Amino acid sequence: MEWLSNNYALVIGLIIIVVGAGITAYKFVQKSNEQKIVAIKEWLKYAVTVTEKALGEKTGKLKLQMSWSMATAQFPFITKVMTFEQFASYVDEALKWMNKQLEDNPNIRAIVTGETGRECE
Repeated sequence: MEWLSNNYALVIGLIIIVVGAGITAYKFVQKSNEQKIVAIKEWLKYAVTVTEKALGEKTGKLKLQMSWSMATAQFPFITKVMTFEQFASYVDEALKWMNKQLEDNPNIRAIVTGETGRECE
């Protein structure tokens, strides 16, 4: 009991984090499949940027597998709402977006290609 009284702020903070995560998860689960797919497509922009930074150019199939692995960890239900082939087409869309960003934005290009000391995680 003494530990609890000494660490009440930590306990309250953890409760707030758990409740917040639960509310976020509940709101996401309540979305329609179409809304979930839109959220996944937006998240894929991040995923393809991370895989590009990690694996570089000319590693398409490996980046696809890495993106799939990341997506199934982030969105466990994904295998129920789309096939791997559909996912691959969404990754292609995200890659087109990323390539446009790399062309248009030298700051993003520098981060992804490693020309700066910044990390993309």
